[in-house]
Parts: sequence; structure tokens; C-alpha cells
Amino acid sequence: MARFGSLDTQYFDDAGDPLVSGKIYFYESGTTTPKATYADVNYTIANSNPVILTAAGRQPNIFFEGVAKAILTKSDNTQILVRDPVGDTASTFGNAWIASKDYNANDVVQGSDGEFYVSLINGNVNNNPVTTTGSWTFLYSVEWNAGTTYKLGSVVTYQTIVYQSLQNSNLNQNPSTITAYWVPIQLVWSSTATYAINANVVGTDGILYTSLQNANTNHIPASSPSWWVGTSAAAASSASAAASSASAAATSASNAATSESNAAASASTASTQATNASNYASAASTSATNASNSASAASTSASNAATSASNAAASYDLFDDRYLGAKASDPTVDNDGNPLVTGAMYFNTTSNTTRIYNGSGWQDSAALATTINLASQVTGTLPVANGGTGATTLTANNVILGNGTSAVQFVAPGTNGNVLTSNGTTWSSTALPAGVSLSADNTWTGTQTFSGTSAKFGVVLSDAAETATVSATAATGTINYDITTQSVLYYTSNASANWTVNFRASSGTSLNTALSTGQSTTVAFLVTQGSTAYYNNVVQVDGTTSGVTTRWIGGAPTAGNASGIDSYRYLIIKTGSATFTVLASVTQFKA
Repeated sequence: MARFGSLDTQYFDDAGDPLVSGKIYFYESGTTTPKATYADVNYTIANSNPVILTAAGRQPNIFFEGVAKAILTKSDNTQILVRDPVGDTASTFGNAWIASKDYNANDVVQGSDGEFYVSLINGNVNNNPVTTTGSWTFLYSVEWNAGTTYKLGSVVTYQTIVYQSLQNSNLNQNPSTITAYWVPIQLVWSSTATYAINANVVGTDGILYTSLQNANTNHIPASSPSWWVGTSAAAASSASAAASSASAAATSASNAATSESNAAASASTASTQATNASNYASAASTSATNASNSASAASTSASNAATSASNAAASYDLFDDRYLGAKASDPTVDNDGNPLVTGAMYFNTTSNTTRIYNGSGWQDSAALATTINLASQVTGTLPVANGGTGATTLTANNVILGNGTSAVQFVAPGTNGNVLTSNGTTWSSTALPAGVSLSADNTWTGTQTFSGTSAKFGVVLSDAAETATVSATAATGTINYDITTQSVLYYTSNASANWTVNFRASSGTSLNTALSTGQSTTVAFLVTQGSTAYYNNVVQVDGTTSGVTTRWIGGAPTAGNASGIDSYRYLIIKTGSATFTVLASVTQFKA
């Protein structure tokens, strides 16, 4: 999140006057693509682009993500200056937490304690990550930063290795070199990783192991005692070594005491020979002094050995308090029966996951970022249940169909022009119906029904054409009007007598059969008139006037209109079986 400008940002022209109604255009950095800005920190109120300055040349609130290119102009778009980039140009991980900002799940912020936290929920507003629970969790495996002060138990990553802080006030102590401040941990042993001496991992048996050698690759911790030692075994070995050192020191002290005793005996024997006795006494005194020094050194060695044993025990207790081993369910106390500490972890053998104690409860640890070589580390067919397809090959250009937990199925393309159709159960490649094409003109020979809704039309036509039959025929007698053949019938010869028009679907199908009750059709009949005009005096449907009710605009015609074209329009409505209402009109068209 970047705020552009500050509370008192005011812009001026070259004369020093406020830039009245000036403009700031925003684009993606290095491009001419407009960039969206907002008037609030939660990005819900969009600004115009350009953003318009006030009459005093001051800008409103401007927020945007990342960086942008900004162009400042006068109100008439005369450019003043360009800056690219502007905004959040620093490379940071997690901005400082803002109480009024609306955070989504997985957003990362830095709390007032300098630690990083990840949001657990959407709509996370005014929940302080340092003092509240349920909304934020302490973020483990943050990349180490020399400028961050870490506390005891903090976990970071450095050069892909995970380290845990051994001290508070841990500032600018490189995890890879400052062993007094950091200890490397890797939660899961990997056969392809190369471990250094003293590196820690969790074996497949759930036990924490320490590497005994450098260049430790592909040695299973549970079965490679020359390469790995379990945490408890390492502590015991250190304690045993310390005890041996103490025993050796005690033996040295005993030998020194014996030497002192022998020196005293020599002094007693030499009492009959004064000169020799004096020399022996001096030698005995020197030997006694040496013996005393040896005893003192032995005591120091014993004390150091005891300290080493104590340190080894303390080191083991630290790990034992942090890593509790393999357990079937969440523990309520550590392995010593003491209260759990924040950052403690264990391997859950029921769910096969590593879980971490966050101070109030247990949660699954986020998976460490690892790289899997699909070519060398994954072999065989990956089943559907494990996220695979269950197939060894995918046929080129085939459509893949799900098949439950079984291997996927395929639909071949089939013949050119086929479409993918469903029978309600599965899919298949099917040819289009006869006369239907997706790339050419189509002719529909059957009835096509397009149903709309109470709010939508079933058919919307644009650039539609109707069929018209133009015939050099004179109107006279009974004229059969086949509605399925044309919508317009145009006789171009002069009418020779009054005529009867008989409406039918076709010569072989009645209109009663073609139309359903409640349906209608509209047609036109154009009749050319000479100097003597004639008119339509009878209207029939399917060869009869029975059941046919005809209504004319202005009344039925009694004569035609000479020297022009009479245009007859008929709206035919089927109101029942073999029952029709015909609404007719006639209009003359003259040159």
C-alpha cells in the first residue's frame, strides 16, 4: 500500500502561484497504461484519472498499490513535470499494521513488537496482531533480516535453511555463522539434501536427530548411527564423556598424592646422611608442589567436565521443550510436565503433520518451501486421489472427462464439424443435424421454438428478410394463399374480377393443422388495379368461411381502387379448433 503525497502537499506553477484545478495523471511505471488510485486505504473509493487538485492547488487522498508513473499538468493539460517511479519504491516484507485497514486472509504485517504476523481471516479490521488472538498468528519461516531484532524462539529462513533464535535481543547476528545466537533446524529429513555437522532434522520415526558429520547426504537418521544421533542419545553421550573426564581428573589427583607420599618417605630415609637428606628433602618439596599443581589441574578438569555435562543437559532440555517428539494427539504440557512454551512443536502421527503451539492452541505448521524434481523424484502414474490423472499419456487433441476416482477418460474429435453433446450422463462427439452448420448458412425445415421469459424476448431479429412471391397474375376467382410458401404475395397483372382469398398452410396441410390455438400469423396480398378496379369480397380459411370471423378496418370493402396497387393485410388468429378471427385492412398505393 502506498500513499502518494502528504497532508500538506500543495502544488504551484512556475510563477509561484497555486496550481488551481491542476491535474495528476497516474500510469503503470514505465508504461502508458492508466493506473487506478483510490481515496481510501482499503481501495474501495476510486479516484478519477487524472486526479484534480483543489482551487488552492492541494491534492486529495491518493492511495495505490506498489509504484506508478505520475505526470503533473495545468488545468489545460500543459505538462509541468514527470516522476517515475513514485509510491512504495522500497523492497519490504510486510508493511506496518494499520488499525483502519481491511486485511484479507494471508496478508502479512509487521507488529509494534517488530515481529511479522499473517492474517487468519478476511475482513480483519482493528485487531492488533500483538495483543489479539484468533485474527493473526505469528509468522514462522520469515527470511532473516539484519535490521530486525529477534527474540528467543523466533524462526527464520536463511539460504533455504530454517534457524531458531537462542537468545533475545538477537540483532544482526548471521544465522549461518553466529552459532551462539542461532541453531539450524529442518523439520523433515530429505534424502537429497546435504547436511552439515550439528544440523537438526526430524526423522521418519518422529525423533529429532543431530548430524555427526559434514557432507551428510542420503543417510537415513534412524539407521545411520555413524552419521546421525538422536537428541536424547547425543545428550547422554555428552554427559558420559563429561563423567569420563571427571574420572580421569580424579585418577590424576590420586597419583599426585601418591607421589607426595613417596617423597616424604625418601626424606625420612636420608636423615642419616645430612647432605643427601637435604637434597632429597628439596626434591621431595618440589615433587609435592608439582603434585599439588596436578591435583588443582585435575579439580579444574573435573569442574569443566561437570559444566560440559550441565550444558549438554541444558541444550537437550531446550530442544526437549521446543520439540516434543512424535505423539498421537495435541499435548497439554511439555515432556517435563511443565506448561507449553510458544513455538513448541511435535509430529502428529495421526494426521502425519507437524503442529506448532501458538501460545493458546496448536495449529498445523505451514509446509516448508521445497523443490521436487518431477523427472527424478516422482515415478509411475499419479492416481486421481493424489491430484493426478491416473493416466500415463494424454491423447493429443482429445477432450478429458472426469471419471470419479478412476483414471480420466477421453473423447476423440470425431468427424470434422462435430460438436460436444451431452445425453444427461456423459459427453460425446456428435455430428450436427442435417442442414445445420456452424460455419455456413442454415435452412431450418422443421418448427423451431424460441421461448423467452417474462422479462426477455424469445427472438430478437436484425437484418431479417421475408419471402415474397411475385407473379404476373391477375386477381380473380378463388386465390389459394399458401402461408408456408410466402409472407407476401404480389400479383402484377391488373385484377379482372372480384376474388375470394383462401388461406391454408400448403396444398397438403391445412392452416388448422399448422397453427395451434393461441397462435397467429400475418400476411400481405398486393393486387395491381387497372382503370376498372375490383376487390376481395370473400375470406376463407382451409376452403370455408365456416368458423371464420372477418373484421375490416372501417368496414368491409365494396370496391377496389383504380390505377394503383391495393395492399391487403391479414392478421389470422386461431381461437379454437377450426375457428379463426381475421383482422383485415386495405391500403391503396399510387404513383
